[in-house]
Amino acid sequence: MKTLFITILTIFLLNTKAQSQITFLGLDFNKAKFIGSEGFLDVDKIQSVYLNTWNDVMITEAEKFNLSKLYKKEFSNNFDYVKNLNKQVDVKSAITNNEYTLSEEDAKQYITSSYQNSGTGKGVLYLVESFNKTTDQGNIFVVLLDMNSGKVQYIKKFSATAKGFGFRNFWLSTVYGVMKISSKEIKHENW
Repeated sequence: MKTLFITILTIFLLNTKAQSQITFLGLDFNKAKFIGSEGFLDVDKIQSVYLNTWNDVMITEAEKFNLSKLYKKEFSNNFDYVKNLNKQVDVKSAITNNEYTLSEEDAKQYITSSYQNSGTGKGVLYLVESFNKTTDQGNIFVVLLDMNSGKVQYIKKFSATAKGFGFRNFWLSTVYGVMKISSKEIKHENW
């Protein structure tokens, strides 16, 4: 009897933990612009390497990019869905010398249509609006969504200054900056 009780309690606790866990979906570049063409000369490498590498670093450098620690919530990572979506990005056409703003409404419409049935439970997505070489800024929407319905539960755009050596680290610093800034502003109890 005692063993049965412990088994049921363990299953309940594991199920509760799974329900409270949030899945980090990664960086989505489908609505992004790369502003300042001189800063984005190697189109093929951005397309074939960096769109994946910027997501992969979240795992290979997990200690630094620890969302659970920053947001004080339990996170798991699953970048398969966003990596598949990022295959559709046409980097060459996303490079511009013009300013660009993605409205919150357009971001929500894209997320709802693209992330319906992307999984179960809650997901956090970083929807990149722009990497702007003329201002050395990265602009990223932090989004909490229901992965089954695609419904956006929270969305806010954050900006961070790019710094560091090498193309990968220069832009990745904006992702880390957005993580730190957003973790201080987001009301965790709503997640």
